[in-house]
Amino acid sequence: MRKAAAMLVLTVLGLSACSSGSSKTLSKQEFITQADAICKKYTDQGDTASKQLEDKYKDSKDFAALGKDALTQLMPIERAEIADLKTLKPSSADKAQVQKLLDEVTTATDQLEQKLKTDPAGAFTSSDFNPYAQADTDAKAFGLTECGSTSS
Repeated sequence: MRKAAAMLVLTVLGLSACSSGSSKTLSKQEFITQADAICKKYTDQGDTASKQLEDKYKDSKDFAALGKDALTQLMPIERAEIADLKTLKPSSADKAQVQKLLDEVTTATDQLEQKLKTDPAGAFTSSDFNPYAQADTDAKAFGLTECGSTSS
């Protein structure tokens, strides 16, 4: 159970990094470098929060409380990551693909948040629940390494 909870928490935080905030359009490689830095930043924050939740609930089956804590401690990290990624300005050649990735991550985050609210036990124990699977696949295909590392 703890491993499943830890994996879900890591999944929530898999897509993170740090942003330049610049108005400059980025080449694909510049975008990848900056996006992966953002993803790394938020993954590190998420790992810390995940470890605290894992320690707090290591001998518990109180998925409702775990889900509530995940909502308040992990989801803000994921939402901040998405917001930071949206500040990056991909080239016109990459814009549609990047927008698709951001839409996939946003949708997956919405699905996870809903699952944590309505079925926290399923969110932590179901091996079939991975709302980030498609986003991860597409991020890796784009060339990202830190972003999109949740389902490996």
